[in-house]
Amino acid sequence: MIAPALGFSGDRPSLTAPIVVNPMDGAIAPTPIEFQIAQQLNFNVDNVRPSRGRAGGFSRGNACFENAMEALSPVALVPLDTSTDFARLRVETTVDAQPTFYVFLPEMDKSPEFAELLIFEQSEDNMEAIVHSQTLPLPQVVGAGSIPINIADDFALEMGITYRWTVEVLCSLEDRSSNVFAEGWVERVEPSDGLSAMLAQSEPELYPELYATAGHWYDALEALATLRQRNPNNPTLQNDWAGLLSSVNLGDIANYPLLNPVLNPVFPIPERPTSYNVDATPTVGG
Repeated sequence: MIAPALGFSGDRPSLTAPIVVNPMDGAIAPTPIEFQIAQQLNFNVDNVRPSRGRAGGFSRGNACFENAMEALSPVALVPLDTSTDFARLRVETTVDAQPTFYVFLPEMDKSPEFAELLIFEQSEDNMEAIVHSQTLPLPQVVGAGSIPINIADDFALEMGITYRWTVEVLCSLEDRSSNVFAEGWVERVEPSDGLSAMLAQSEPELYPELYATAGHWYDALEALATLRQRNPNNPTLQNDWAGLLSSVNLGDIANYPLLNPVLNPVFPIPERPTSYNVDATPTVGG
């Protein structure tokens, strides 16, 4: 059995406060390889933060899956902790003010044209406020795949703030509760001096390994996705992608294709509240 080309690993202790990732402070020495990355990432996590009311980072309604309830569900491409009864989401880091999120969309009974991206910030009084929203056209293709979600130019993550993001597939505008959505957590951090130095002197083929070694999930995933989009028929990159997703418990969707990016058109959607009481959300696994 061939080891995953690129992987995330590490301890996942008690489910308590938001996790704190300790990115590497020193220099990173790239391995002398063309691109087949053979090492497993030692991803250090102090704590684990559960997904708010969602097991495995998704919610599945009936509007999109009227006749295919046994099919795969939409899911955010973020590491899952499966060491407990219900899969939990961790707060993953990025060094990018506008990271790209990735969501796997299965083949659905309906062909929705749009999705909605929401980004939430949690306040000290346990309320979540929407700090960004945008409507996205979905690629009109047959079959399942993972899509990149690019944040619009008018919003940027602030340093050191933990955000929750959701992507809702708008199969129904009349009954939003019957739609499906995926979610993840993200925090923007400063890159270490060592990481910045190595990125400046390395070729893009090494970016996924550098980001992964530093513990920045979103940046490692985006760097590898960019290489795959430029070289869609490269079997080594396909293996690296499958290995990376499999190492974070996303093996079921690891071999599906990458779809084209979505843009941000003007599209009216029903008004929604601008803040939510976090305590009012369902419990994990509910």
